[in-house]
Amino acid sequence: MPEKEYVISRKVFAGNLSFDLSREDLVELFSTVGPVTDVNLPVDRVTGRKRGFAFVECESEDDAAKAIEALNGKDLAGRPLRVDEAKERSFRPPPRDGGGGGGGGGGGGGYQAPLRSERPPPQTERQSPRDPRAKTRLLVLLKRQAPPEVFLGNFHLL
Repeated sequence: MPEKEYVISRKVFAGNLSFDLSREDLVELFSTVGPVTDVNLPVDRVTGRKRGFAFVECESEDDAAKAIEALNGKDLAGRPLRVDEAKERSFRPPPRDGGGGGGGGGGGGGYQAPLRSERPPPQTERQSPRDPRAKTRLLVLLKRQAPPEVFLGNFHLL
């Protein structure tokens, strides 16, 4: 079986960068190995702060290989630089809603009774609008206090 020929890309990943490092600093550093055609220094969308890595495009595959060999592990601003071949982004489906993966460390979800201090006070018979006997009790009380000619069955006349 013939061996696969390994082709290195012209694009190089540079990681473990200081957040204070500028694009010009990276161009200067990588230009010591060979000509640089482009530098992409991503920033966080929300904060606008640099993310601590960059993609450097060299003029040729040979220059990219030299950069990896010469700069990987080199100390830059007090941090060991990680230089490697940039890999294509793999497709990642968007995250699903609803937990999954073991239930999020404890099951989560479902009904959780409120604390006693948050519970409303229990309803008495007079407060309960759903009690079917409440209407009957009210009518009985009214019949006792009103003269008998006011009521006809369940309906009252005023």
